[in-house]
Amino acid sequence: MALYSISKLNTYENCPRQYAFRYIEKPPLEEFEGIEAFMGLRVHETLEKLYKDIKLCKIPSPDELFGFYNDIWAKNYHDKIHIVKQGYTSENYRAVGEKAIREYYAHYHPFEDGKSIGLEVPISFKFDEGSDFTMRGFIDRLMYKGDGRYEIHDYKTSGTLPLHKHFDEDRQLALYNLGLKKLYPDAEDIELVWHYLVFDKEFRSRRTNEQLAGLADQISSLIGVVEGDREFNPSISNLCEWCDYKSICPAWNHITKTESLSPREFKDEDGVKLVDTYVRICERQNLLKAREQRVKDLLIEYSLKKNTTRINGTTHIANMVRDQDVTFPSPENPERGELESLIRNEGKWDELSQLATSTLKSGYKKRKWPSEFMAKLQRFAIGKVSIRPRLTRKRSDNER
Repeated sequence: MALYSISKLNTYENCPRQYAFRYIEKPPLEEFEGIEAFMGLRVHETLEKLYKDIKLCKIPSPDELFGFYNDIWAKNYHDKIHIVKQGYTSENYRAVGEKAIREYYAHYHPFEDGKSIGLEVPISFKFDEGSDFTMRGFIDRLMYKGDGRYEIHDYKTSGTLPLHKHFDEDRQLALYNLGLKKLYPDAEDIELVWHYLVFDKEFRSRRTNEQLAGLADQISSLIGVVEGDREFNPSISNLCEWCDYKSICPAWNHITKTESLSPREFKDEDGVKLVDTYVRICERQNLLKAREQRVKDLLIEYSLKKNTTRINGTTHIANMVRDQDVTFPSPENPERGELESLIRNEGKWDELSQLATSTLKSGYKKRKWPSEFMAKLQRFAIGKVSIRPRLTRKRSDNER
C-alpha cells in the first residue's frame, strides 16, 4: 500500500527529480541539515515541552523554556548544518527562534484557550475503502473546544509571511481536517490555525464538505501524475540552493563540478568549450536573422517603389510573391459564436472541426481529467523524447 503525505507531494510538485532521489532511488550522499530546518525543529520541540507541562498542570516560566531551547540547540548542533544565506551565523538563527518563543509565550499566556488533546499527533487514513494509497501526516497540536469543536494547530518558523488567501487554499491542514473527520466522528466544527512564529501572527480558516471533497479529488489526481511519471525531470528554482541532492542532480552536477576548477581548467573543460562554441554560433545566427529581415523589408520597399515583382541579382532573381489570405473571427472575437452557429446550422460542423491534438496532449500531460478517462487515453499515447540545447544567461554575483 503506497503511503503519501502533503510534504511528499509538495516535493514532487517542487521538483520531480528531488522526489525520485528522496523517495525512490535514495542515493548515498553526505548528509547536511539546513539551519532553517534545524531551528524550526528546536522551536517545535520547545513548544511541545510547553504543552506537555501544561497538560500536567504546570506552566513553565519563560526562562525555563529559553533554557530548554538553548540546551537542545547546543546538544543537537553539529558541523553538517548548512547556512545558505551569506552574512549570517547560527547565532542569528538561534536568536530568531528564541524571539519567536518569547513572543508566542507573551501572546498566549496563560494558555487557557482550550484543551490540547494531542501533540505531534500521527494521522493516517484513506479517502475511501477502495483507495490504493494511504495519506498520513502529523498534527503539531490538536485542541478540543467542546461541543464537537476542534482546532488543528500548525507552527511555522518560515521567514516569509504568505498572503491570507494562501490559508484558504492550503492543502496540508485541510487534509488533516479530512482525516480528522474520519477518525473523530463527533468532529462537527473543525478550525484550521496557523502560527507564523517569526512574525507573531495567527491565521484561521475553515473548509466546507464540498471543498474537502474537491481536495480529495485533487490529491488523487496528483498521485496519479506521480505514479505515472517515468522521467522525474528536474525543476530549476530558488529552492535548488537548499537541496541535498544538488551535487548529483542532472541539472546541477556539471555546474557544481566545474565551479571548483581553476580559470584555466574551466576554459579547457570539454562541456564548457561546447557551450561557448554554441553561444558564438547562436549569436551569429541571431545577427544574420536580423540582417535578413532588414534586407527583406528593403526588397519589399524597392519592389513597391519600382512597381516590379522580379528583382535581378548576380546569381539569383528575387521573386516578390504576393499571397492572398483570409482570416476568420478568433475565439475571443464576439462574432465567433455567430460563425459557429452558422456552420452548425448548415450541417458543416463535422466536416470543418477536428481533434485539437495539442490541447489533448496538454491535458494528458497535466492529467486534467478523471483517472478512468486518463487510463483509456493511455493506450493511444505514444511516448517521444527529444533533447535540444536551450541557452540561459548566467546571473552575475550582483544579481544573486
